Amino acid sequence: MPWWVSACLGLLAFGLLRWGLPIWAGQDNTRQLFAKGTTPLAVLVLLVFGTFAVGSFVFARKRHRLVEEQTSLEKLRATSWKDFEFLVAEAYRRQGYHVEYSLGRGADGGVDLTLRKDGLTSLVQCKRWKAFSVGVPVVREMFGLMTAEQAGEAIIVTSGNFTRDAQEFAAGKSIRLIDGPRLLALVQSVQTKSADTETKTTPPPTDSATPAARCAASLWSSE
Repeated sequence: MPWWVSACLGLLAFGLLRWGLPIWAGQDNTRQLFAKGTTPLAVLVLLVFGTFAVGSFVFARKRHRLVEEQTSLEKLRATSWKDFEFLVAEAYRRQGYHVEYSLGRGADGGVDLTLRKDGLTSLVQCKRWKAFSVGVPVVREMFGLMTAEQAGEAIIVTSGNFTRDAQEFAAGKSIRLIDGPRLLALVQSVQTKSADTETKTTPPPTDSATPAARCAASLWSSE
């Protein structure tokens, strides 16, 4: 969850334990005993949620940096396999997808990400390969997973390439194959610095007419 959600939940829990329970207990002895036993936990709960908030903030900054630093295919292929998953996830998140991570899997763990947008569920597998091409067995596996989980589509993302057999198998099916160059284009299209540069380099609209032309037009309209 976003860091600010953890921070707000921590403050809310702290307030309830520190002040809410004593107020709720009132003059009731049983409630007072309960409040007296749980109130000291307020600081601990705040620390736990604070830790989650800090971790979420650091993780978000890392994903942001991974996207913004991609300037070439070589740099993309030099990314570690886990950071490669985070990079792909952040690129799709910036496109408006809700991203779910499949934690606890290894480098070749089947479905790495689940994307949801406009009622469509997409299963994503990430392959950070520098020199190898993704073959048809991987595509067949993802097609089977997509069918079993009744997902709308399967997406296979690699920093390398796809074999001809893999491309032929995916043709006509709800399978998207994204190779290294396409992934780099996708990542760079959602970089915030690219948007800032485009905004700065686009000149504002100006009136191209000279003062003399505007004066002549004014006189003509007055006649």
